[in-house]
Order: sequence, then structure tokens, then C-alpha cells
Amino acid sequence: MDERAEIAARAANDVGGLPAPALDVAERDLLPWEKRTHALLNVLDRKGILRMEEKRRGVEQLGREAYEQLSFFERWILAACNLGIEKGLVTAEELARKLEEVACREAESGREVLP
Repeated sequence: MDERAEIAARAANDVGGLPAPALDVAERDLLPWEKRTHALLNVLDRKGILRMEEKRRGVEQLGREAYEQLSFFERWILAACNLGIEKGLVTAEELARKLEEVACREAESGREVLP
């Protein structure tokens, strides 16, 4: 198998041994939404609603393009949303409605929410 085929066959998060840019190890404070994401995922795991293994699978299923473009917490929250829909915990319509509410609330506060 040539190198390109090997890379294509790997999961998006399987980057072991591949060339990569320098890792930024500078510490920074988490943004409020990142803290809430971390807390929410811990609660969902603790209550047995979304297990760590499911969340990892959810991140792996995002695909290479999304995996490379999203930040750590963006990957986790998107995976949790997809798993919530998959498990019937929330519908795509309910989630879209809530995201619209959040976007409106943030816009009223002068903060931009990306689509």
C-alpha cells in the first residue's frame, strides 16, 4: 500500500507517525462554552447517557475534513450532538431551533455566532 492510500485508510484522528506542524502547548484559559461542553460531557458520561467510547466514535465519524478544521471542543460538542440525534435524545429540528435561540441571544449581546 502506498503512503497516500495508507493515510486515506486511517481514521481522521489516527495521525501517529505522520508529519505534523509543531504542537502548540501554550496554556490558555478555556472559553465559557468550552467549560460548559466539558462539564456537560462529564455529566452525560457519569449518568450513562453518552459514554466516553461513544464520544470517541462520534469524533472519529466526523470525517477527516471536519476533524482537521474543528477545534478540540468543537469536535466533542458536534460528536455529542450527532450521538444525541442517533440515540433519539433530541431531534435535528429541536437542536436547530435551540441553536437559533442561542445565536439570537448572542447577537443581542453583540457577540457573533458562526453558522
